[in-house]
Amino acid sequence: MDLGNILAHLRKEKGLNQREFASILGVSNGAVAMWETNKRLPDVHMLKKIAIYYNVSTDYLLDYESSNMTLSKQLTWKDVLRTFPDACNLNEEEKDIIQYYKILTKTDKRWIMGQIIDLIKKRENDGNLSIPKAQ
Repeated sequence: MDLGNILAHLRKEKGLNQREFASILGVSNGAVAMWETNKRLPDVHMLKKIAIYYNVSTDYLLDYESSNMTLSKQLTWKDVLRTFPDACNLNEEEKDIIQYYKILTKTDKRWIMGQIIDLIKKRENDGNLSIPKAQ
């Protein structure tokens, strides 16, 4: 399934129309329509925001989970740091959290993500957290 069909399916599953979903994301309903008809693609930041909203992975949105695409080797922290030196400024506790997360089942990972999203929304509503809006 392509990205547009996946986005339309998830939106309908939530009972939203394009205008409502666009409002949630802070984009025009025309942008959502373009994504769903594969005339345009959301940028990487918006793709992440969409994945968080629907509680799915970006791999799911890009349909990698159902394909036969696999990495030829398991990446290590050293590989990641070499490739993205500024993106991984994690302390030891954060690295441990990621390692624990990696061994969870898919269901448990989705539950954890839901808890994180709920906490972020609560903090944002309380005015204690500001999340940059993706364009």
